[in-house]
Amino acid sequence: MKLNWGHYLVITMTLFIGFILTMVIFVRGDNDDLTEDEYYEKGLNHEAQIAIERNSLSVLGQVSVNYQANQVIVNLPDSIIVSNIRIELMRPNDASLDKDFVFASIENQSRDLDNKLAFGYSLIRGFWKTKIYWNSDGKEFFADKDLFVQ
Repeated sequence: MKLNWGHYLVITMTLFIGFILTMVIFVRGDNDDLTEDEYYEKGLNHEAQIAIERNSLSVLGQVSVNYQANQVIVNLPDSIIVSNIRIELMRPNDASLDKDFVFASIENQSRDLDNKLAFGYSLIRGFWKTKIYWNSDGKEFFADKDLFVQ
């Protein structure tokens, strides 16, 4: 059977429609969680966040986050006394795994003498974003650290 230009046109259109339908199904099945639930309110308070980040510039290099033996270990600067701390663990590809931890005071057995906070929490393997907020002497501080769990 010999194909003429009409047959080629129908075959091309069928392949194109199949490609478009495949892309529609693929895109609809993709999960696009927002990074922040209240992104509009956070946008309104952006100036306050900039002030907090400006406070944190002097101690930012001294903050670290590690994960060992089912424990999240947060090292804070030795030069400051932390009154309360909030830690947000965010999984960028699955918002259902996000977790917030609030410690009213870290003056308990989980805090060493060198401002290290360790708490038990099991994380699945992969990339995590960690946001750490803490207060010291009436000033707010913030650190944004990446954590990779193997």
